[in-house]
Amino acid sequence: MPNESILQETLERIMSQNESVVFTLLSLDMFRTLNEGWGYFTGGKVYKEASWAIQSFLTEKDTFFTIDHNKFAIITPTSLKTRQYHKLLKDMKNFFTHPITIDHEIFEVTASIGISSYPKDGIKASDIIESANIALQWARISESHVNAAFYTGTVRDHQKNYTKLKRDLHYAADRGELFLEYQPQVDMKNNNIVGVEALLRWKREDGKIIAPMLFIPLAESSGNITNLGDWVIKEVCLQATKWRNKGINLRLSINISPVQIYSDYYFFTKLQRELSNASIPTSIVDLEVTEKILQDHCGFLEKFIKQAQFMGMRVYLDDFGKGRSSIDFLRKFHFDGIKIDRSIITDIADSSRNKKFANSLIQLAGSIANYIVIEGVESNAQLEALHIDEGKTIIQGFLFSKPLRPEHIPSFISQYKKQPSFEGCQKLSNLTI
Repeated sequence: MPNESILQETLERIMSQNESVVFTLLSLDMFRTLNEGWGYFTGGKVYKEASWAIQSFLTEKDTFFTIDHNKFAIITPTSLKTRQYHKLLKDMKNFFTHPITIDHEIFEVTASIGISSYPKDGIKASDIIESANIALQWARISESHVNAAFYTGTVRDHQKNYTKLKRDLHYAADRGELFLEYQPQVDMKNNNIVGVEALLRWKREDGKIIAPMLFIPLAESSGNITNLGDWVIKEVCLQATKWRNKGINLRLSINISPVQIYSDYYFFTKLQRELSNASIPTSIVDLEVTEKILQDHCGFLEKFIKQAQFMGMRVYLDDFGKGRSSIDFLRKFHFDGIKIDRSIITDIADSSRNKKFANSLIQLAGSIANYIVIEGVESNAQLEALHIDEGKTIIQGFLFSKPLRPEHIPSFISQYKKQPSFEGCQKLSNLTI
């Protein structure tokens, strides 16, 4: 493991001997989680396997380093435009799109790659290394299985904005910038509103609303997601108490980040404490996890599901159909319910092929889980195209209601009971936004 000074000296020497040099940093994502789940011995084997694979892609002109137990550095004295370097990049990407097998166990290892070049991105080795680090951090923001980013002025500016946004998010709760909206869920068996999904929102002091698709990954990558998750659970419990005092009893769906499952060892202790303090029964709590955690070979998800179900809660697989999960993964984990992603429903009424595909997926989900939630239903045409098992299906979408501020839920439910027609739902929800 060379220290940074040796890496810098080597890079300086190679730069002085060549007109152009490419510097590549590759980081194994979630490597700490792998070590904690399987131990450092297994983690070390995975790291060595990745190291050997990367070295097999190199030529005699490349200089290879291992850094910080989860990073690799490659110095290539060639132009970025050459076919040779792009082949190296392609080979590395391809390697990390496939699982690594160690002692008959399969590990999904994702990676991020940052790339800088001399003399375009600096004239000193320290500048080239820093530029590659900035590009690497930007690559990590992507949700791709493996992503590479080249350093540019735009990347630098984006990274500065990203760093500022991350800092602002850290203080968002204390500043009162965070709030929750709740989207009603309708049971198709009796046409009643039976639950709500809690959705986190961020409105900055300057009035700008930051989209969840931006700040949730930011919170996950920075480790702040645990604090945000704690805040959400506390707020949901406080709000549920207010509703229950008014005679409104709803199931509560709460999104749980994979990072919380991997790293928050006290998650259930804290959740139980908040539920107990608010006198909320665990039996009305649904915990939602996304498809991307299915490729967990460290046993975290399996333990999470068992513990939640032992406490009387349901666990839902969210975004089903959006990712690339296999049937083997679905058979392995015993989810109580599955949420069909809105992308499956969007074009369901446009053709018979889309209709068959969507309903086949819904039927598959229904054969695996006891409860089905179909998200993103926005029109009567979409609803009529669905083959619904009314005994286990819940609908969530703009056809019934947009996400609502908590103070508007009681009046919306009251009016919905009086006028439970699909056409009237959107009119009722519009007045609460």
